[in-house]
Amino acid sequence: MKKAAPVIRLLFLALFVVLLRKGFLIGWLAMYLLSLLLPLLWGRRLYCMLACPMNTLMSWLTPLKQKLGLKNRPAPAWLAGGVMVWASLALTVAVFLVSRRLIGKDFPMMLVWMAVSLGMTLVYHPDVFHDKVCPFGLPQGGLARRSLLDEEAGKQARDYQGFTQSVLGGMNREQAADS
Repeated sequence: MKKAAPVIRLLFLALFVVLLRKGFLIGWLAMYLLSLLLPLLWGRRLYCMLACPMNTLMSWLTPLKQKLGLKNRPAPAWLAGGVMVWASLALTVAVFLVSRRLIGKDFPMMLVWMAVSLGMTLVYHPDVFHDKVCPFGLPQGGLARRSLLDEEAGKQARDYQGFTQSVLGGMNREQAADS
């Protein structure tokens, strides 16, 4: 899976771009909503791991950031407590509903979150965005904890230790900060 993951991510990113150019981001939203079944059934955040365009771009930006010598700053104190991730989810849903009603079009909120995720990745470890801001990971993580078919995966999701460690199976924040 680790060898196939970059290709899968690239294919999903291409699909996202095609849907964006065709003005059919509602198709991406539908795919995301269907992907919520995966963590509920198998306890794995496969959307976050393989399909999310933000994660794909962030994974490409991180090595570039290291080559430029940019260091990770500590997460700001105002992000502690988990309020921001709930606020970002509420904002995303509200913008979607309001834009549909008022202007009759879907506002491309995913593009806003992509810009935010890339900006934050330039300053902080990617886990800061994934764990404290991303509105799409919140439902994925919550459902993974309740895995119906894989109790071990559900236990791993409940023992969450940050996106990089728990979802991607990589190093934790402290190891990443040292590198």
